[in-house]
Amino acid sequence: MPQPDRVNRNPSEANRLASQQHGVLSYQQLTELGIDQNFINKQCRNGEWHRVCKTVWTVAGSPNTVQRQLWTAFLSKDQCFISGRSAAAIHQFSGFIQPRLPEITIPYSGDARSRVARVTRSQFFPTTRRVTLGGLEVAAPAETLFVVAQWVDPQRTNRITDDLLMRDPTALAEIQEIYLRYQGHRMRGMATLRPIILERSGQGYVPPESELEALAWRVFSEATIPEMQRQAPLPWAPGAGRVDLFVEAWKLIVELDGRTWHTKTEDFERDRSRDNAAVAAGFAVLRFTWEALTNDPARCVRTIEEFGRRSGYRAQSSNVHTNWNIAS
Repeated sequence: MPQPDRVNRNPSEANRLASQQHGVLSYQQLTELGIDQNFINKQCRNGEWHRVCKTVWTVAGSPNTVQRQLWTAFLSKDQCFISGRSAAAIHQFSGFIQPRLPEITIPYSGDARSRVARVTRSQFFPTTRRVTLGGLEVAAPAETLFVVAQWVDPQRTNRITDDLLMRDPTALAEIQEIYLRYQGHRMRGMATLRPIILERSGQGYVPPESELEALAWRVFSEATIPEMQRQAPLPWAPGAGRVDLFVEAWKLIVELDGRTWHTKTEDFERDRSRDNAAVAAGFAVLRFTWEALTNDPARCVRTIEEFGRRSGYRAQSSNVHTNWNIAS
């Protein structure tokens, strides 16, 4: 290990730095502060610092929190960023919590051995986008999506993608670019992501605002109906609000209700008033609850298809059209 050019026997600067890093210090940081190995050994003998791996120490009394574990993993390698399940938990992807060992990514030529982290070597290390959160370099949300898609089922990947686009609609372009980067590299999860990206690349795509809306979208994707729009403006008063789902070709509004009971009279009255306004303007309204969509989705599909037949509309499949091309 390289020794510092000047020797610093005062640990106050190091302790101040450690307080910003949840009690963690790296050898590189200590040498930059002028602290040599002899002084580090002395601090350890006195019980002031504790060595947790070859190049990382923690300050005595610092709590062993998730943040401290992340900092320990991050500082344990010269080049790395937080990735995988750890990044998914940091970005608050649905259903993800911090794993027992933090997950990090290093260059493909790096040493993956570690007792403080689960390490992945990547040939894409230089081009992977990162964000800095609380001082830590973390794989960007769009990058993390491609990693978690390797482990989770398509339905959950759908929801994570929509959550990401709700928070940052501009992320779609980034997701498309990352897909093209990985294309042809036999990466797991690409087959799951391809139709998801294609659908969301369609003009006017709006991600669902709730789990209920995402559920309805999945259920009605099996129906033989024309194209359905999410969060469409009120057809008879575009500036006055939105409807959950809208089949323009059938002049059909589909509203979703996650409440098991209308606890407020004004909610009930508002919903019925809007339904009446829709019918008066020549639009039909169908309402579906969470229970119906979850427990009897086939019946919900039959209901909407039967509406089309009885109304004299020609049945047709709903297809997503897009001008964004991904090679097979």
